[in-house]
Amino acid sequence: MNRPVKCTAPVLVATTAFSLVALLGTSASAATLYSERASSTSTSPTLDANCNEVTGYENPRATAGLACFRPYGDKFYVRDTLADGHHIEVRGTVNRTGDNFRCYEHGGSAAGWQVCDSFHDEIPENSTIYWEIGLWEGGTLLGTGGDPKFSSTS
Repeated sequence: MNRPVKCTAPVLVATTAFSLVALLGTSASAATLYSERASSTSTSPTLDANCNEVTGYENPRATAGLACFRPYGDKFYVRDTLADGHHIEVRGTVNRTGDNFRCYEHGGSAAGWQVCDSFHDEIPENSTIYWEIGLWEGGTLLGTGGDPKFSSTS
């Protein structure tokens, strides 16, 4: 199991998820970024209201990636579904702490579903996490998917 990397210095983030920190009630300068590289899993989450997709950069009609949040254990599942050389990330912010979370997949579309499952010690119970799925080329955000999600933790 991967442990999330804790960065205590202020972090500049290139996605709209973290711009909502002020809206959710905390200061971005006091926030911590927890980052985890997803690991392979045999679990295929059911696609439901706590899931989102992002479309392809070259082909906006194709689904490039999927992500799901599971409140029990505060797990993010990510899947790259398009062999296009880009990767999928989930980034989120917790309303009660302003802490930020990043879950990124590796291995491309051949890797199948992957999971970030080490955030449970960092996300307070009974919180709301705002999160988005993104399509990335290296450190450049190419696009986000659907509507941002507000999910409850348990």
